[in-house]
Amino acid sequence: MNKIYEYQIVRAVVEAGSLTSAAKDLNLSRSAVSKQLTMLEDRLGVHLIERSTKSLFVTELGRRFYEESIAILDAVEQLEESLHLDEKIEGRLSVSIPLSKA
Repeated sequence: MNKIYEYQIVRAVVEAGSLTSAAKDLNLSRSAVSKQLTMLEDRLGVHLIERSTKSLFVTELGRRFYEESIAILDAVEQLEESLHLDEKIEGRLSVSIPLSKA
């Protein structure tokens, strides 16, 4: 699984406060968000977010993961934006046109 995608899911869940709201924000089903989150937790071997049918609780490790993932996601966004900075042309333009004899 794409790690950036996993980080986006954790960010959405923490910020939305529920799997349902996060799924809506990500245009995914609730079960898809839950499955991706479970797969990430299984891969890492830790619980990031404790969940029940009515609530969720971000664990201390989940909070650390969330904060670090924000930094990573922001860095990726800045990197992509920096690629487009070179495409912008700014400055003064001088044009010389020879006068023709009339």
